[in-house]
Amino acid sequence: MEKSFLEKKYLDLPRSKEVESAVHRQEARTSQKVSGSPDKRVEAYLNRLSSIFKDPDPTQRQQHINVLKDKLYELFVIEPKEFPESYFDLQIRVAREQGHGDIEITPELRKQATEIIINDQKKSLDAWVDYLGSSEAPYPNWFRYFAFRNIVKLSEYDKEKKEFRKRSKGTTALFPDINREALSNVYDQLHQVHETKEKLTDPELHKLFEQANFAKLYAYAIEKATPASQEQKETTKGKWVKYDQGSDHKVLCQSLQGHGTGWCTAGEGVAQTQLEAGDFYAYYTQDKDGNNTIPRIAIRMQEGQIAEIRGINHEQNLESNMTDITQEKMKTLPGAEQYEKKTSDMKRLTALEQKYEQLQKLSKEELVFLYEIKGKIDGFGYREDPRIEELKNQRDQKQDYARIFDCLPEQVALESEEISDKTVVCAGDISSSTTASWKKMPENLKHIGGDAYFEDSQVKELGQLKSIGGGAYFGDSQVKDLGQLKSIGGYTYFKDSQIKDLGQLKSIGGYTYFKDSQIKDLGQLKNIGGSADFKDSQVKDLGQLKSIGGDAYFGDSQVKDLGQLKSIGGDAYFGDSQVKDLGQLKSIGGDVFIEKNDPLVNLLKSKEIVKGEIVEM
Repeated sequence: MEKSFLEKKYLDLPRSKEVESAVHRQEARTSQKVSGSPDKRVEAYLNRLSSIFKDPDPTQRQQHINVLKDKLYELFVIEPKEFPESYFDLQIRVAREQGHGDIEITPELRKQATEIIINDQKKSLDAWVDYLGSSEAPYPNWFRYFAFRNIVKLSEYDKEKKEFRKRSKGTTALFPDINREALSNVYDQLHQVHETKEKLTDPELHKLFEQANFAKLYAYAIEKATPASQEQKETTKGKWVKYDQGSDHKVLCQSLQGHGTGWCTAGEGVAQTQLEAGDFYAYYTQDKDGNNTIPRIAIRMQEGQIAEIRGINHEQNLESNMTDITQEKMKTLPGAEQYEKKTSDMKRLTALEQKYEQLQKLSKEELVFLYEIKGKIDGFGYREDPRIEELKNQRDQKQDYARIFDCLPEQVALESEEISDKTVVCAGDISSSTTASWKKMPENLKHIGGDAYFEDSQVKELGQLKSIGGGAYFGDSQVKDLGQLKSIGGYTYFKDSQIKDLGQLKSIGGYTYFKDSQIKDLGQLKNIGGSADFKDSQVKDLGQLKSIGGDAYFGDSQVKDLGQLKSIGGDAYFGDSQVKDLGQLKSIGGDVFIEKNDPLVNLLKSKEIVKGEIVEM
């Protein structure tokens, strides 16, 4: 039998520690011996990696992914002791060249710089784990492994030399950016050369792909993708083209190749997978010859619904002049309602951008929107629309926060290190290293703009705090009383906390984790914007809760009554739950997973409130 691509590329892989571990795990789970052949051993390892990202229980899946990420951080993210002195020497030189004179790198500055670099490296590594483990990266397991095994060895891309720098123990640079179009092209030609044994028309290129040096292949693919020029991006006149489900995928991918969209659909393999799942719409604007050839907007359908909308701006966000065109097209397609907020937010952001360019003053309401005080600005890309930070960075942020929260600029701290007892607003995150030094909350602190970590703090009550704009982490903390806290904007973690009562809390914007918490009653909580996990929690009553924006997990929970709950935006998991009645529930946006003989099955079918499928297990 011919060796697989990975066996040929990595001769040590079949006998490596990670493969040995996966083989032992599979043998223990199946009670069957794994063949000693290298291909079967590697297959067991790839199946193990795949199972991490395909666990049907989202809570377990996220826990597995977090464990994997922690291991990757240990192996590949720089540690404080590894920071080279040359990094700080460079900061001193840059400061001098910028006219700041000779600055001193104090232990505190050194610590701050170290934390920022480490955090940024983790985020750049997370981006690869999240993407390669998602359904949006429809690659076989061998290619996912190949890409990731090499990415962790590479630093940033040198545009002048057209190559990736290599990483070492003291590398402070981030891991490479993800260019989905380039990655898709690498897979296509590797598959052609190594899997289907076809010859590429260019002999030199064929040799390059035969050698399968990922760094060189990825650099080549990045250079091949040429983004649209600024002049081309100013043109909006064009036309929509529909590619029917099951049609020739080559026509679609060839229309995208060489335009630098960043869309993975530019690769044949991905285009084929996506057209097998549904129709695909692309909007093309005119090139210099007046032909509609420049791709600007992509709308991917799946199961008859809009599954994805992408533009060609940074991280595939829509360009501001493409929002109205996208909205008009969305109105004609099923599933558009889930994108209405994104369209509205992009229009508002564009209006702010135009007001700034015209030197017009922003209203208090517009500042609340820009600084995401009442909720995140949703865009169409993989990451936050870059215009948000660009606009904020050009403003006096202390003055803006003072206007929003009716306080003085000197009562605003942009970073947690600036907080004092007179501080009313902290615009950024408050890390565990900051709260670890607190015995009580700062006397006047009412608003935290970013995340708040309390796990190592001696704080027991939150004082006058009314809002946390980001996530809140109460696990293993001494916090018992949420006091006047009314809203949390992001992920909220109550596991292993001492909190029993949610007090005045009315809104949580992100994923909310009640598992292994002491909370029994949701009190005044009305909305959870993300998913809600009640598995192994003590929650019995949903109280005044009216909506869950993401998935809802009632399996293995004590919840019996859905109370005033009216909508679940994602999937609903009722397997092994105690829920006997749907109460006021009117809508479930995704699928329902439930035991075959559960009485709720007939009730769900008769009410016709499930937009997805009812999956009887």
